[in-house]
Amino acid sequence: AGGSLCRIAALQFARDEKPGLTEALRFGVKKFTSFFTAPLAPLGIIVFIGLFVFLLGLIGNIPRVGELIVGIFVLLALIAGALIALVSIGTVAGFNLMYPAIAYDDADCFDAISRAFNYIYRRPWHMGFYTAVAAVYGSICYTFVKFFAFLLMTATHVALQLGIFTYSSTGQSDKLTALWTRPGFGDLVQPPDMSSLSGSEVIGSFIIHIFVCIVVALVIAFVISFYFSVNTIIYSLMRNRVDDAPLDEITIYPDETQVEMLAEKEK
Repeated sequence: AGGSLCRIAALQFARDEKPGLTEALRFGVKKFTSFFTAPLAPLGIIVFIGLFVFLLGLIGNIPRVGELIVGIFVLLALIAGALIALVSIGTVAGFNLMYPAIAYDDADCFDAISRAFNYIYRRPWHMGFYTAVAAVYGSICYTFVKFFAFLLMTATHVALQLGIFTYSSTGQSDKLTALWTRPGFGDLVQPPDMSSLSGSEVIGSFIIHIFVCIVVALVIAFVISFYFSVNTIIYSLMRNRVDDAPLDEITIYPDETQVEMLAEKEK
């Protein structure tokens, strides 16, 4: 799904095209191996390098001889530690660029890692600036989307409250409050207390809770979509800075070319 979102964002940003959901999902399935292994490969490299340092540590347990061997090879251990540090920093800082590299340039696993590391280490300040701007912009957008969801549910709750004037089966609170706790901006959904409800009220409260959770899930979906989309744009900007690649340069597949030709014929 993340790869499909990156492909949609890449085509829209580079060529102002809006691929269909089926087309994007087909791309995600086609490149699934690269999407799956790209974030995991650096971890494998770190474990592989760390294994040699671990083996040197085991040798150090040998009486009298072990400490001498450790002293002799400690320089190699430090070099290995430096490699682990470089890979770790590159993975954490460049993780956001791996999926866009696959979506933009048809990169495989190691090519995506190489591009992400190259852009991070060659233009760290640009990457930091783009990320900071995206974080601020994303926070503003998230606040608006969450406020919209809060206003939507509050308006629904208030309108229902005006119509439902009876009390719950326990008689301790009005029926709507028992079925659905009024949402707050900081807590859009609160699990109802089913123990104090009757059989029909339990079913009604459960159904209401499902639909409220769907609204909250849409807010979360926006955050996920924004994350992949904005990092795809950041990748394009970083690629332009480092490789001087045009912003509209993107790998196009034969099936996408056919779709584009059909769209032009329809116009």
